Formats: sequence, structure tokens, C-alpha cells
Amino acid sequence: MAREGGADLLRLHAIAPHLSTDELLRGVSRVLGGSGSRLGAWRPGRYGQVLRHDGVTAEVVGSWDGPELRLRCGSDPAHASRAGDLLTDIAAATGDARRDSRPAARPPARHSTDHGRSRRGPNGRGPGENGPSEHGYRAWQAMMRHWCIPESALAEVRSPGRLGPVDWLFPEPPSALDSMPSDSAPGTQEAAHAEPLTFIFDHVGPPEPPPGWLLRSWFSPDAGTFHCSVQPAPSGRLRVRTPHSADRERAAAFLSAWRTLTVELAARPGLPLSALSVPPRVFVLARRPLA
Repeated sequence: MAREGGADLLRLHAIAPHLSTDELLRGVSRVLGGSGSRLGAWRPGRYGQVLRHDGVTAEVVGSWDGPELRLRCGSDPAHASRAGDLLTDIAAATGDARRDSRPAARPPARHSTDHGRSRRGPNGRGPGENGPSEHGYRAWQAMMRHWCIPESALAEVRSPGRLGPVDWLFPEPPSALDSMPSDSAPGTQEAAHAEPLTFIFDHVGPPEPPPGWLLRSWFSPDAGTFHCSVQPAPSGRLRVRTPHSADRERAAAFLSAWRTLTVELAARPGLPLSALSVPPRVFVLARRPLA
């Protein structure tokens, strides 16, 4: 997908209501300084205290409901191999009672292997296998095809923090795709919008936060415009997240349209994608004027 270069491997925002600000500062310092390299000092930032070390930038902000942690991990830092585990490691290093109860040999984090099912969808099934989450995946495919989103603006996450190309060319028989109505001719997507939009289907999704923590946002990698995912069964909840606050309204409109198509597929599992009534992209993703 275009514009992957330079993207952060991870960006997260979490709150630790059970910790003090000093405890969280110590926990972050212990984890980032664990590589043995000299750790710099915390410095005042825009909102709180900031520490930059080995490609990782952490900011801790005191808050009435618990200290907040905002963390970015670059694409090639010393901590890249454990980027998805940084929050778990920090929680374990804060010095509270949970650290003493942690087993000596911790199994891999759930999100590092997609809940133990490599290259699988959120419910343990791969693309093309029937199941509740597959309806969401197929509906997403239909929207991308109907809107003529070019391959350069599509990506899927099957390994934490890594963008990969879409691994489907024809989710339906070619004849069905050829008959599917489109918003415009292929290749005109960039001309239809002043800025390019990118769509990511995340098969991994955010991890479960450590006990006592609240995970407010998680982008791994921090790239693209819309991150789409389906929560594990039995909920099968659809999620659309965006790293850009200016696109939150459009993300909500995208989610609404996606949810409608997914419900239709769940009610009629054998329905071909070409039979779905996909709303025009210009209607779904139009920027509404401010009130």
C-alpha cells in the first residue's frame, strides 16, 4: 500500500487508573532502559513528561482518572521485535501487585499470533471460510470493489505492525465482479478526491489490555486512513478506526454502511457480492459542513 514508508510500527494511548503517575514513569523507564543502552531523562512535553529512547517516544500525562500513556514505536527501533508487547511489559514493570503474580515464562501475547491462529481472521477462520466474521470481511471486499479502490490504497494486516497486500483478486467469480455496479471506472479514485484515502483490513486487531488498564487507541502500524476489523466471536462487532481526528465523522459513516451490508450478508449467506446494494462512496465519505 502506498505511503507505508516512514509509518510508525505502533502508536497507542492507554490509561492506568490503578497506578500513580510516578509508578507509570518508572515502569516505562525500566522497559525502555532494559536493552542496556543509556537512558535519557524525562523532559517536559506538550502535555506531560516525554522520554525518547531507541526509536520509542513515550509521553506520560497525569489525569484525575489515572495517568495516561501515549507511545510511538518507530519502524526499526531496538524494541521493534516486541513492539506489540510493550504495553504488557510496562504494566509488568510498574511494581504493583500484578508483577509478583506474573509467571516466570510468559506465553506469547495473544495479539502477537492473532490469538494463536496465524494468518487467520478474527474468529480463527481464514478468508473464504464461512463464519460470522467472514460476513464482515466479504462486505468490506464488496465496498472496496464497488468503490473502485485501487490496489495501491488497500492493505491487510496479518502480522502485527506489518502491512501486506490484499490476498484476494476475485472474492466472487469474475463474471459476478464484472457485473457489479461501480461508482466510477477503475483508476479514477485518486481524481475523485483531493486527498488519497487508504483502507486497511486488520485481521489481528488490538490486544486485550493488561489487567486494570484501559486501551483508548491502538494503531499497528500507524498508517492509512481507515482501519477496519471484526472483533472475535461471539460478538463479531465491526470496528472502523482512524488515526486522524478530522476523519472520525467519515469513519462513523463508513462503519454504518459496512454494518448494513454485513447484516444483509449474515441474513442471506449465499448472496453474491454483486447483489449487495453498496451506497455510493461519495455519499458515505463526503465531508459534511460544520454546523
